[in-house]
Amino acid sequence: MRDCRDGRLLMRFRASRASDLQVCSGILGVARLGFMDSDSLASATRDLIKDFCTIGKHAPRSATRVSKGRFDEALYNQIRSKVQILVTDAAASEILASKILRGTREGANRDPEPLLPNVRLIGRDAAHAATRLLKRPWSVIPCVRDVVVSTITSQDSVAQRIFHSNIFSDMLQKEIQKDAHLPQVASLSAAKHRFASFSKPLGRIVLHIQALFRVVHSIMFLRDAGWCKSWLNSMNGEKLLLLALAADAADSLLEFVRALDSETFDPAGLNMQVQDFLSNIHVLFGAPAQAFEVSGYAKHCWLSLRDNPVFVMQEGRQKRIEVTDACRQAALQAMRPWVRHVFDACKAEFPDYDIFASMEVLNVAIQDEEHIARISHEQSSSCIASLCKILQVCPHTAAAELHTLFPVARGLQRRHHCGSRAAWALALKRTQHRPETRARYPVVALSKLLLAHACWTCSTSAVEQNFSKAERCSGSKRFGPKAASAEARSLIVLAFKADGSGTEEDLVHLATRLFSYCKKSDRCKNKTSRLDKGLRRHRGGKTEQAFIRQRRDAVRAVARPFRRCLSEHLPGINAEPVSEQGQQELDFQAKAARQRKVEAYRDGYLSDDGSGLADAANKTAKSEIVLDRQRACKRARIQSDLSAMQCKVQWSWARLRHDKIWLGPGVTIPNNLPRLQLTEEKIVNHVGSYIAFSFVSQ
Repeated sequence: MRDCRDGRLLMRFRASRASDLQVCSGILGVARLGFMDSDSLASATRDLIKDFCTIGKHAPRSATRVSKGRFDEALYNQIRSKVQILVTDAAASEILASKILRGTREGANRDPEPLLPNVRLIGRDAAHAATRLLKRPWSVIPCVRDVVVSTITSQDSVAQRIFHSNIFSDMLQKEIQKDAHLPQVASLSAAKHRFASFSKPLGRIVLHIQALFRVVHSIMFLRDAGWCKSWLNSMNGEKLLLLALAADAADSLLEFVRALDSETFDPAGLNMQVQDFLSNIHVLFGAPAQAFEVSGYAKHCWLSLRDNPVFVMQEGRQKRIEVTDACRQAALQAMRPWVRHVFDACKAEFPDYDIFASMEVLNVAIQDEEHIARISHEQSSSCIASLCKILQVCPHTAAAELHTLFPVARGLQRRHHCGSRAAWALALKRTQHRPETRARYPVVALSKLLLAHACWTCSTSAVEQNFSKAERCSGSKRFGPKAASAEARSLIVLAFKADGSGTEEDLVHLATRLFSYCKKSDRCKNKTSRLDKGLRRHRGGKTEQAFIRQRRDAVRAVARPFRRCLSEHLPGINAEPVSEQGQQELDFQAKAARQRKVEAYRDGYLSDDGSGLADAANKTAKSEIVLDRQRACKRARIQSDLSAMQCKVQWSWARLRHDKIWLGPGVTIPNNLPRLQLTEEKIVNHVGSYIAFSFVSQ
């Protein structure tokens, strides 16, 4: 798993043992990047693997006797041969870097052999893919985009104005406290680079819509706030209900993202998560249209505004904002195109032929018996065929072994109430420890499928979590330019996670004893244990989290009957009218889905279905050769320009600062310098920095 943040590249690994499916994971290394292009990412990945295989690398600066390290070439070659999958986000540079490492694209170094020749699959982060189901579709639905931008996301929106003002935030907090029957919230904060995080201020505004109107009125009377007047003038009952529907949609997506946002997420459950999400949004905004009947933001907003309409002052006159049945129908009609966009985007982001989707045949943690029967009979052949193609095992042998061992794993899952991965590990432990059971339950071909299921992941979330943990514990600016080794050691220590029961507690106990020994005093000798230690604090039923849990449980209960017949509603969903921008978005998603299908065919786990995949794959291969040549020519031209680059500045004492010149791109040194003469002109390889010169007067 690989990801970047603020010029830093961090790589994690997951490895598994075939005998008992025990998984080991950790940080492979961290590096600092000057550029974020594909060649830099590929080169940094190669260097990180070499550093990982170097004993004594990144030793502390105080260890003067430690050598630079000894490179273990055997370990390096073993890691190169064992890597089967690379998981990154969908950025173009990340995907191209993975292809360069795999050997299917040509890089800048032009290595005679690829770094990772046995990579079977280039995976994309599922959590990042899920976040794209909200921002892009909303941007092509004008009514939804306008109300969300004016209320939540823009710089002059109500949420941003209130959040960035301490006075306005205190006013809102006091008004919220007056509504004691509602969940008490703190702020309207959101991470603007994460569009899905806007669900928090969106939901809080809908929950406290009455308090928000009181605050906006107070602000408008206190000062000349144009943003208050424009927002109040643009609001009506339909837009307020549409804002509430958007809050329900954002929370449903956030639930889906959080389910995928873990490195330990079982890829065998990916299809079920996608189907649950699609059934949830279909029952809320599709043909059933039960958003205002199910407990949630829309129902709360409808009841609140129906019982207590809000009044606003518009040009000296009082304006009443009320909600009617016509407003409900108009708001639901405005949200229906989003359902179609989400269904089309899921075809591109989570295709049913994907390897992770094919692992559904190994999912034994499903509670629905009919779904298990359908997987076992209808989809098992195609799923096993895809898995066996990419893992190079016999599909008939694997299917027979799966049919024999599946009931054992299913029974152990029911008994121990564990996940699919743990159930398969228990099944192997139960059946493979004696010759008699090994003969009855063979796993010659199935072992490779189970190993991939236990080890492979469709998420890079642990990489970002390591970055966030390092910023919380060490600060984003603690490590300077000379502290790369200290930063790498700190990240490795912070990412430590003990495996097994009691190991982490033992480590904490030993650390406490060591600290007490060094301090020559036992600080805990008079400590008394709390009587309520280990018991969760009772928060009551009026918290925001309780409201969200109640909403999600209600939506799941209503959407459960639609999960089995979701495909029957696809014709009606695809018939929903969209705008011109919406049609362009649908065409874009169709093109992306086609590219994913061609990529799956080139990876070898998808057969040609008569739609011209072979011709498209050949055309793509030829175009990639042309693109690689163009990249090589561009790279050579840039290097040539850099080598011939000279300094071009407006010559003045103020800009020279008497002793140095800023070197920018495409610059030339003037031949005649007034009152100055350069004594040194060696500036090659110093572009983008200050260069010191000696000057003499003529």
